[in-house]
Amino acid sequence: MVRTTLWHGTLALVHVAVLLPLAVYCGVLLHLVFPSSVWGRIGFESLSWPVRRASSWEWRETIAVTIVAHLFRAAAHAEKIPSFPPAERIIPDLSRWAFGVRHQGWQLHTEVVVLPSLPLEGQVGATLRPRESAGKPPLERVTTSEALPLSARLSSTLLGDVRGLGVVRPEPSSAIWLWKTQAAHVKHGKIVAVKPDAREGGLGCGPARQGEKVILYLAGCGYASNGPLLGPIAWTTTRQLGLRTLAVNYRKASSPSGAFPAGLQDALAAYCYLVDRLGFEGKNVILLGDSAGAGLCVSLILYLSMLAHAGQQGLGRPGKVLLFSPWCDFTVPRDILEQSGKLDIIDFEGMLLERQAYLQHLPSTLPENDRQGWAKRASDETNELGAFAHQLTKTISILGASHPLISPGMPKSMSAYTERALQLLQSGEDEVGFFICAGGVDVHVNEARSLANNLADLKGVQVEYLEGQDKISSFPFVTSSVANATVDEKIHAFLAVS
Repeated sequence: MVRTTLWHGTLALVHVAVLLPLAVYCGVLLHLVFPSSVWGRIGFESLSWPVRRASSWEWRETIAVTIVAHLFRAAAHAEKIPSFPPAERIIPDLSRWAFGVRHQGWQLHTEVVVLPSLPLEGQVGATLRPRESAGKPPLERVTTSEALPLSARLSSTLLGDVRGLGVVRPEPSSAIWLWKTQAAHVKHGKIVAVKPDAREGGLGCGPARQGEKVILYLAGCGYASNGPLLGPIAWTTTRQLGLRTLAVNYRKASSPSGAFPAGLQDALAAYCYLVDRLGFEGKNVILLGDSAGAGLCVSLILYLSMLAHAGQQGLGRPGKVLLFSPWCDFTVPRDILEQSGKLDIIDFEGMLLERQAYLQHLPSTLPENDRQGWAKRASDETNELGAFAHQLTKTISILGASHPLISPGMPKSMSAYTERALQLLQSGEDEVGFFICAGGVDVHVNEARSLANNLADLKGVQVEYLEGQDKISSFPFVTSSVANATVDEKIHAFLAVS
């Protein structure tokens, strides 16, 4: 443990104290010697070393990308230190520090909760205690000391291979509530009463108000990082939209028990918590995710649509899905990832390791050609969507990385099974809307394009795709530009939040 602490602590310090200042210096010098007008005139398109620079970037964007890239890598090393505090402790403290004071009458609040796991048949009525990560300090400010089970009607929600693979079983997970208040009454210069910032927003961790909308946020963390950077995107979204946000710290594949389907189990449990325990209508739940979390959002809504077609109508499904740089195709070859992400802040080498860890319980039982042939036959033999829904979760161990619940962004031209599975989104209930945003130099840009194309022709599914030229992963939350303002306007119009 001491060796691990020293190694990762040293690497984190080197990124922050040595590499980051050097990279910023090189970036500034590069723009001084070759300003944008000269850079384009001499024919340079991009530079990936010693600093990243695209042809259209001004110096501010080059420096911003440089800073974020090194901080991202430093955080990845820091969170591997056993004594490094978990997100459940960091986010509330940072929230109070950054937004605990009044800003023109508004304030952000946070609270940590433990989400109950979904029960398996035979577990209904059992009391499950919140888990504690090995080597991590216990959770603080938890409003429930015990995570009581959800309703008995949910005991058949986990089906097929999603019930568990290898050592993966349903467990309670932690989450962070964020909400924004606005001054409702001021007396003698002091705020004595507050109200939700948005008409459709709410306060605290309690039950849903009539017609209230809520954001269910799944953070990007490569499916393998223990302490996801829940803060910036969750803060920004809560502040701009004024809705309550539940940021779920789902299990990661840093240990075998956190590999697939652990993340899907926790995401599904969080959705059921909102609908079953707090009384939100499914259509009023807004899924929000970036990178790995965005891919998990697609898997979640596809799974919920499958349950509806399989006869479980009570849960409904989210009405809106916001996806930033979705990692939604685990079959993308290494060379394509390297080419598309050479300017991105995400390390594609790390992605390959995280992909392997996430799918560690899914060894392929069939050669690639046989898997494709099997998937096509299975798709052709189950013409009725209800029958197809019943067998969808039973094929995960066979199809592995190419299964639609793992790679919904796999081009439908390459998989008839994926094309068939996405038709489950065509529900007779309320329509569902997808807003997909990616950057032109995003390591996930090809997957984002493919996913948008997969969804475009589905009835009852609205898709809006936005790509920022020469922008990196999740660019609206990393850099400041006119393009970001355009994204904000489109998101507000898409969600129609008032």
